[in-house]
Amino acid sequence: MPTTLLAMLQDKYPGQSPNSLRWIMQRRGRERTLQYGAEQEFMFRQRHQPGLCGLGRK
Repeated sequence: MPTTLLAMLQDKYPGQSPNSLRWIMQRRGRERTLQYGAEQEFMFRQRHQPGLCGLGRK
């Protein structure tokens, strides 16, 4: 994730986030994982109402 975040920052703010920042972000990511545990998966439950079609049609 830190590598993806760095790539996003470099795309959004060119010239402001050097590649050397990647190591720092990876280290902080490991520290966060040790402190709070691994990321939890989540999902948004959907309610299906009888009589309604998909894709927003009524």
